Amino acid sequence: MVRRTFLTAAILVVSLLSTTAEPSPSLLLGDAYPLEASVSFPAALLHWLDSVTSLRGAGMTAGKTIEAHRETYIDYLGVPSEEEQRLIEAYHGVRVRFATNTVDDRNALTRAFFEADDLDDALKRASSLLNEKDLATLNDTARHFATGYRRIWKDGEVPLGFVKRTEESGQRDELAGFLAGVAKFYDVDPGAAPHPRLILVPVPAGGGTHAQAIDEFLLVEVRPGDGLPQQIAPIVHENSHMLFHRMGQERIKALEAAALAHGPMGQAAWQHLTEALPTAIAQGVAQLTFRAEGWSFESRWYDVERVDVFAKKIFPNVKRAISTGRKLDPALIDEFVEVYERAVATRGSVAPATPR
Repeated sequence: MVRRTFLTAAILVVSLLSTTAEPSPSLLLGDAYPLEASVSFPAALLHWLDSVTSLRGAGMTAGKTIEAHRETYIDYLGVPSEEEQRLIEAYHGVRVRFATNTVDDRNALTRAFFEADDLDDALKRASSLLNEKDLATLNDTARHFATGYRRIWKDGEVPLGFVKRTEESGQRDELAGFLAGVAKFYDVDPGAAPHPRLILVPVPAGGGTHAQAIDEFLLVEVRPGDGLPQQIAPIVHENSHMLFHRMGQERIKALEAAALAHGPMGQAAWQHLTEALPTAIAQGVAQLTFRAEGWSFESRWYDVERVDVFAKKIFPNVKRAISTGRKLDPALIDEFVEVYERAVATRGSVAPATPR
């Protein structure tokens, strides 16, 4: 009962005992597709705090692994004291206020931690974003919980293990080539700066993972023992989101206009396509390419039913386009809308997918 009471509470942070900078990001897949890999304590800390406080949505990083992170908190740190509960609730307030009041760039505070070398640097970057009171709250909470999260972080052994296994993987070059092909599909230069950067953070074994694209930062949770076979789909999915946005507003608006030309059905298709297309590419084409033995139309590709169905229905079109070097254009959008109207519109929830 005590555990459940805490799990309905909300927030935390951590403090750094040393100011040693984290290693500089390295190219995970080589030069063919310059994907940087970052193993960062302040980034992992922020995501952990967002997760145990169930901070989801714009400007936040929590996802479907909230309960796993909350259980880890209890297992390693025990039940929080009244003072810790106060700090937790205060952190929640800081994050929510910033995301609510900063309309132009809700991810700025998250990026401050993703870009930082260490916690001191993260808090320094945050100082230009927060008022004096909220900055003090963030600082106090982070420094209070530092030691506890260090026990969970374990010098980044889980994400560092993933990087090592990836560098030794025979699929490394093949994945780089595949992602270069996805970039060609979106008609985007795969080598354009800034390079996409994987923000690798640990999550307990035995369950799923969460991934999320925030500008060029691609948050991906990894479990102990994970290698490329377990993470190819999340990596491809989040890169697909990033590459889509790198097409630029002019091209995106032209593609959207092609969908909206079909009326209300086209509008609904476009809303769901923002998640269905990366899902068809990653959980569909990439998963089939790299893990054929674990690929199935019967398995769930996405947790929203209509997106799941839509992704599976456009999978043949997407697979053919990528294999032939076809680019995403208004004619292909027309095909997607026709598929949506014929085979998807009567299936599942009518709510649009929440962008991750």
